[in-house]
Amino acid sequence: MVDLLTGTLESVEDLTLFGGANALAIESAPGVWEIVQAGAAELLAPGRYRLTRLLRGQRGTEGAMGNPGPVGARVVVLDDSLATLPIAEADLGIPWNWRIGPASCSVSDETYVAQPCRTPRTPGDLTIRWTRRSRALAADSWRRA
Repeated sequence: MVDLLTGTLESVEDLTLFGGANALAIESAPGVWEIVQAGAAELLAPGRYRLTRLLRGQRGTEGAMGNPGPVGARVVVLDDSLATLPIAEADLGIPWNWRIGPASCSVSDETYVAQPCRTPRTPGDLTIRWTRRSRALAADSWRRA
């Protein structure tokens, strides 16, 4: 079950679900987020939904799967209301300060805090791991072309 401050969810057919609909990010542990998709969304009360027909560990987040997901976890609906930040390519690498807080409050509310972002990295402080993914059937073949 999830409680939404704003917005709505609705049940979708399999084809729409497999196309990426009803995606949610769930914080399974502090700073660890799993992407889940729900095929069925049953409205129980205003803003409260029971989600079933779940696709878990989507978009490479299977390592973040909790069993079950923790009660009281933060949830973010990944839909068109999320916007790309207007940052020009020339501004990449420049330190920024963003104000972060609950969507239910105004940006001027005291619950918002300034958060520095894009701090320079020290060589060797970043590890990148890659898991190859493709939806093409031929991509999973080990045969030589």
